[in-house]
Amino acid sequence: MDFLTVHGLLLREPNLLATLLKKSNWKRRYKNGYEMKILEHGQNAFLDESGKIIHIIEGKLLQQITNEKTDKDAINAIWVKDDCVFHNVFQPNNYEYIALGDVTLEIYDAPAVLQEISKHPFFPDLLIDSLKRLEENFFSIFRNVN
Repeated sequence: MDFLTVHGLLLREPNLLATLLKKSNWKRRYKNGYEMKILEHGQNAFLDESGKIIHIIEGKLLQQITNEKTDKDAINAIWVKDDCVFHNVFQPNNYEYIALGDVTLEIYDAPAVLQEISKHPFFPDLLIDSLKRLEENFFSIFRNVN
């Protein structure tokens, strides 16, 4: 299973990456690769250019990108509770994150998280089983409606 396939599966509903981050020992095991931030309304989350995974614990986070040619900002997304954002993991961009209301974030070092996940041989099987369950639930609900 290639990385982009795993990435797509991690972020489907329910968000498996958020679940894995909650159940892991990242805070203790990777003290240099973990940070918790609390932002007040309108405050920016300043991140360096290296790859990060941002997990929104509470609140809403506006993601905007700056177009260097026109020097204009454009809203890229609004992230909410339990969303995970891959900041500059796949390609570097000029992203900025602004709190909409009070926001609590967990920020992880993406290479460390992805390396740790890739070490577990059960991981692709976990994703496949989870997707099968989701599809079975969907079709059982669909059958009950008809």
